[in-house]
Amino acid sequence: MAELTRRWNANHRYFSASDVKIYLHELKADANQRGDQFRNNARYALVQATEIVRLGERKWEK
Repeated sequence: MAELTRRWNANHRYFSASDVKIYLHELKADANQRGDQFRNNARYALVQATEIVRLGERKWEK
């Protein structure tokens, strides 16, 4: 989950597209990725967010 919060910060909404690309590159979030960095990063965030929801659902059921 820490990786998700590093990649998606509320302050990023003020960044330009090039600043976000630079930020992701500095995090090495774009390592070994081909194609659109934004799409890949969004896909990663979606997968992680889905996992957070699943964990919450499991804890809620207990």
